[in-house]
Amino acid sequence: MVRRLFFGIFFVILFTSISAHGAEDISFKGTNKSTSGEPLTLTGKLYKPKGDYAFPAVLIMHDCAGIHKGTIKWAEKISSWNYVTLILDSFGPRGQANVCEKLDAVTFHGRVRDAFDAKAYLSQLPFVNPKRIGIMGMSHGACTTLASLSQSNLERMFWFQGGGSEVPLLSDYLKQTGPFQVAIALYPWCAASLKDNESPLLILIGDKDTWTPASFCKTYMPNERTKHEIVLKIYEGGTHPLTH
Repeated sequence: MVRRLFFGIFFVILFTSISAHGAEDISFKGTNKSTSGEPLTLTGKLYKPKGDYAFPAVLIMHDCAGIHKGTIKWAEKISSWNYVTLILDSFGPRGQANVCEKLDAVTFHGRVRDAFDAKAYLSQLPFVNPKRIGIMGMSHGACTTLASLSQSNLERMFWFQGGGSEVPLLSDYLKQTGPFQVAIALYPWCAASLKDNESPLLILIGDKDTWTPASFCKTYMPNERTKHEIVLKIYEGGTHPLTH
């Protein structure tokens, strides 16, 4: 279903045989600040299919355990479908490796800014079609994904992690590069209305997930028609995570 959604919304390079190169370690300056007050240098792993094309791209936002074998497997699979794929490391540049025991060690709204910085980075690559960039997140990264689509979710995540003096505005991030063309959230914590999403959304979650219950996502699914399609797929017997 993930593949069908991507292929249905993104421009697909048809009738070509293209294989992916290995990952390239990349870095670029973001708009978040480091502890020294300087722009935070973001890092990641970039996968580029072979060929002289402007490919669609997928940004992967990892879970609370950081980048691991499961994240790499997703990137390799998506890249094999002829998408430029970027795994963005939100933890390493902040001196973190794993935040599963302290989820607010890296904030969701901070990661949202990272995501739009990464979208800007991808947009300027000559082999990426800037109008065909999607986002996919797992767990902590899936919460970030929801917050990157909706002011309601961005605010809810902001206050969930303690808030602050200034509520972040999604409109400020959207001015940078515009919305993601499509989004996939794997086992997110659904905490606010999904009806004001700025992009089509697919949520994949298991009915036995005790960390991020599927019932929360069912509660926040809009009853009325929305600007962008929202699909909630609940897997019978699925836990957290669904797969590594």
